[in-house]
This record gives sequence, structure tokens and C-alpha cells, in this order.
Amino acid sequence: MAEGIIRPYPPQRDSGINITFEPLEILVTAPIELYHLKSGDRVFGYMNLGEGAFNAWFNGFWVDVFDGTSVAPGCSRGCLAKVVKPGRSEWWVQIQLATGLTGWTKQADRFDGKDALGH
Repeated sequence: MAEGIIRPYPPQRDSGINITFEPLEILVTAPIELYHLKSGDRVFGYMNLGEGAFNAWFNGFWVDVFDGTSVAPGCSRGCLAKVVKPGRSEWWVQIQLATGLTGWTKQADRFDGKDALGH
């Protein structure tokens, strides 16, 4: 490193927020017993929790952790629903530098901890 240049420390992630502009829209194509959904019902997905799970609203109910592993295109067989309209959302991460300076970035892909496996 050149003389006189201070080596930067990587920023630390303090917290994050998910902003949903439009929810994911899912059409149920076969019954999903766990949620009492029938063919033709619509599910609206909000915050992606990772590993196929997300917050969802359907038939007047909010579900904190909806298991979306049977939703195409994410499932490979035995799909019970399909995405008919992709959602639009952004992850924003609050960061803090070693100097104490804090700020926000939407470059969330550069930080771990967005899903159940810490990715």
C-alpha cells in the first residue's frame, strides 16, 4: 500500500430494511392444504425471507412466514402455484464505519445476513 494512504476497514452492517413497492403475485394452481388455499386463489408475497419463504397476504390473512417452495419457477416438481407477476422491492442496509460514521446503502448484496443461512 502506498505511503500515507490509510487502509480502509470494511463497514459493519448494523441493520436493514426491506421496502416493497409491489408485491409478488402468485396464482394457486392446486390446493395448498397448509394455508387452506384452493386453485384460483391469489397470494401476494412481500419480504423475501430466503430459502423460499416470504411474508404473504391472501384471502384477508397475513402470514409472517409463507413456505413458497412449491411455487414455480422455484420448485422443480409438484408445484402448487406459479408467479404471475414479479414483485418490486429493495433491501437497504445501515452500515457503520470504524470511524463511527453511519449511513445507508442499497448495495445489500455485499453483506451477509439476508436469509436463514446468513447469506
